[in-house]
Amino acid sequence: MQGKITIACSTILGVFLGWALHSLWIQVLLPQTDSDRDAPTQTSNADPSLRRDAQRSASLNQRNTDASLFRDNADVKIFRGLLNRVTQLQAEGDHSGAIETLLQASLEISNLPEGAEFEFTLAETMDRASRELISQERYAVLDQIYERLTLELPEYAEYYLKLGLLRIRMGNEPAAFQPLAQIQNHSQYGAHARRLLIQLEESQTVAATWVEEIPLSVRRGQYAVEAIVDPDRNGRKATIRLLVDTGAAITAIDASVLSGLGYNLNERSEYFATANGVVQAPVVTLGALSIGESSVNRLTIGALNFDAQKNIDGLLGMNFLRHFKFHLNQDSQKLELQRRAD
Repeated sequence: MQGKITIACSTILGVFLGWALHSLWIQVLLPQTDSDRDAPTQTSNADPSLRRDAQRSASLNQRNTDASLFRDNADVKIFRGLLNRVTQLQAEGDHSGAIETLLQASLEISNLPEGAEFEFTLAETMDRASRELISQERYAVLDQIYERLTLELPEYAEYYLKLGLLRIRMGNEPAAFQPLAQIQNHSQYGAHARRLLIQLEESQTVAATWVEEIPLSVRRGQYAVEAIVDPDRNGRKATIRLLVDTGAAITAIDASVLSGLGYNLNERSEYFATANGVVQAPVVTLGALSIGESSVNRLTIGALNFDAQKNIDGLLGMNFLRHFKFHLNQDSQKLELQRRAD
């Protein structure tokens, strides 16, 4: 009897333990297993159209990224190729072509480093072009290049100033007004432009309506004439001797004469073509330069060094003579000047 009771108790205990273990398995182990099993089931049961859209979007984004990188690389190659072409054109002496190529390159700039490189190349190209064109006395070509830059790259105000200065230097004051007026309010170049505009307003030609004859002397096969420099048009004057040189675009006076008259030779310098090649020399604006009764006020000239042994103080160039109808009468050895009607 006791043995039967023991067996019954063992059976009941076994059933209880089995039920407890089964409950524990359902509550703890089964949810984790089902969750792990459900995750791939949910993905695999997702809408196929949604999966295709996601794949298509990822592929499109990758293609756009690849295309953008390709375009960037292509732009860099175009920009670099144009700059290389500029170098080649300059070596060939085609400065106008070099500038046109630079203008094309300006449209291909895509980042700040390229912008900085463009500005450096532009400055270097224009320095070389101006130096060589002045040495060849091709001032009209240089004028065209400056004007082209002001039209295509108006943000580079310095070329408006350079164009105005070139035209003043050539004695073409009326044409200098327009570029200078464009930048008279510029933060960096405006003050200089305004000073030049005032100078242009004061500039005038004073000459008789009749033909004035000025005596010429001969110096080593060239004609020379006496001229008067009036620094402030009301102060001390100096009489100098200038060779009449119709082949010289710019009037030039010996630097020692100008410094003795109180001119500041450290303000500005430009390139000049001389017998010894292109030199960089100071530029000053005279109060007035007179030959006989004929004068030009506010004339821009170069301060060069002349051989004192030749008893010559400089050259009378076309930026003075173009204000007049003039004639070198070799028979009477006279320089005939008459004020232009315009």
